[in-house]
Amino acid sequence: MSDYYPPPPGAHVPETSGKAIAAMVLSIVGLVTCFVLGIVGIILGHSALTDIRASAGQIGGDGMAKAGIIIGWINVGLAVIGVFAMIVIILIGLATS
Repeated sequence: MSDYYPPPPGAHVPETSGKAIAAMVLSIVGLVTCFVLGIVGIILGHSALTDIRASAGQIGGDGMAKAGIIIGWINVGLAVIGVFAMIVIILIGLATS
């Protein structure tokens, strides 16, 4: 059996930010589709962190917002590396023909 105990009556459990969830999901989906979703994830992640900090503990999800930002930047970095690799391959192809 698990050792999970529900919070005591009257304890406030912060609601998770919808922006934080969206930031993380879009950044992960952006890894397998297109880097544009990673950029949206970065923007939503920063917006969610701002909202979470301003809520004074009423909204949670800062870990998801940070994950969305980090995965989004990884996504953008991979896209830049991919574009650079394509340019190098094209230049090598032009030089050898």
